[in-house]
Amino acid sequence: KSWKCENCISGLKPLYGDICWIKMGKFRCWPSRILHERHAPDNLLAQERTVGEFLVHFFGSKEFFWANKHHCLSFENRCIKLRDSRDYVNVEQVFKDGLRDAKRLYSRLKQFYETNIVENYGEATKLEEMTLDDAYDEFEDDDDDDETDDESFDM
Repeated sequence: KSWKCENCISGLKPLYGDICWIKMGKFRCWPSRILHERHAPDNLLAQERTVGEFLVHFFGSKEFFWANKHHCLSFENRCIKLRDSRDYVNVEQVFKDGLRDAKRLYSRLKQFYETNIVENYGEATKLEEMTLDDAYDEFEDDDDDDETDDESFDM
């Protein structure tokens, strides 16, 4: 019997701007954000990709990747279990930093979606990209003082 996430069962697809978990091969799930390909580094744009792949940025790192819906879990699904790296301490700190950033942006976007009526969803985005970029810019300008720890984070 195979497991499927609620988004897959209900037919929801990943959208630009979504905060999600990406699971690649033997590596742990990583907090990520789905971006439009115009944000891709040149070396990634030059790579071949298949229909259905989308750009993701791994929080806490400068890494980008072409992923598909099979690599992606909704951010609400807590996927923090594996310890696969030989450089565990360094990766663990990068992961913690990325998780902190993802949680903060996710909370902001969730609050924004709950307080703004969104009509006429486009094919690719929940909101106009300008709005998402503004929310992301506001997040980046924040101090590091208001970090959210794992115990108090409410999804």
